[in-house]
Amino acid sequence: MKTKTHFLMKSVVFLPMLFMVVCTVPKKNASPDIRPATSASDVIVPDSVRESHAVKPDTLPKTIQITEWVNKEFIVLPKQQMFKVHGYEIYLSKELDKATSPLDTALELKNRRIKSNLLSNHLITCISVENTGTEWLVECYDSLLNRSLYMVSHKGAHKDLLYKDDLEQASSRWTGKTVFSKRGMISALDNNGSFTSIKVDIRDSLIVQSVTAGVTPLPVKPLWINVTSKKGPGFIPVRISWTNCINDAISDSLPWGDDIFETDPDRYGWNDTLWELINNHRVVKDMTKEQVLVSWGFPISKMFSEGVMDECWVYQAQKVCFVNGLVATIVNE
Repeated sequence: MKTKTHFLMKSVVFLPMLFMVVCTVPKKNASPDIRPATSASDVIVPDSVRESHAVKPDTLPKTIQITEWVNKEFIVLPKQQMFKVHGYEIYLSKELDKATSPLDTALELKNRRIKSNLLSNHLITCISVENTGTEWLVECYDSLLNRSLYMVSHKGAHKDLLYKDDLEQASSRWTGKTVFSKRGMISALDNNGSFTSIKVDIRDSLIVQSVTAGVTPLPVKPLWINVTSKKGPGFIPVRISWTNCINDAISDSLPWGDDIFETDPDRYGWNDTLWELINNHRVVKDMTKEQVLVSWGFPISKMFSEGVMDECWVYQAQKVCFVNGLVATIVNE
């Protein structure tokens, strides 16, 4: 087998606390706890320009199903400092942690997992994928260790891996470009290396300096878009495809659709009063569907009616119903 080159990430940040990563990866389609109550009828203007939430098929990165992983390359994500002691859920034997062969103390911990410092940032190639009935046994080859590695998926994905092509496509797509935070915040590290959040206006221009890998064990959005803002540097966790994503997190929307705008949201032509509502993630009566999308992101599901209501959008805590394309009711679920 051909020797692979060690794939070293240019910039990897180790977060010392688990809650830090949890904070950077909000629940998908989460909506505010406060039920909006203010009417926006006096601040709404026509949607003179609309952003298309679709991407041309030739520009949307392909999602690689786990059954198609053979010969594909993956990066082993760095571990957070506090989890390094546990090693990776990656093993030297098909028997995984039940292996009966002598322990290789140079590579393995007592739990048979491979030591974190020996695998971080390695580039590995998938050799085979075997159906175990409910999940998949994945075999990869690591040229630096000159060993085959084995792991089992969870909901069709493995939390320690980043698809190499995703990093390359994300870097090509966003590095040097301007993006805008749909969530109105970016993540950052303070002088002590502790995680913090920086609130930004959704319309603030964020210049992308680079795109790097995130960390494991929670790479819900394993790519970090590193940006500079008026308030300082930070990063936005994103996905660029649904490759290696747990089954129940995959949706029909763009993988990055709830996280960033790629074009200036000022093109909507909405006034400052409306933008203040949106920046505070408020949804109010008489908002358009487009304004709800910008404020709360894509709904978990949609319900259609043959009655007065056009349709209702279901979020985590609320249901938004429309009449003639405008918000008519907002109901706490």
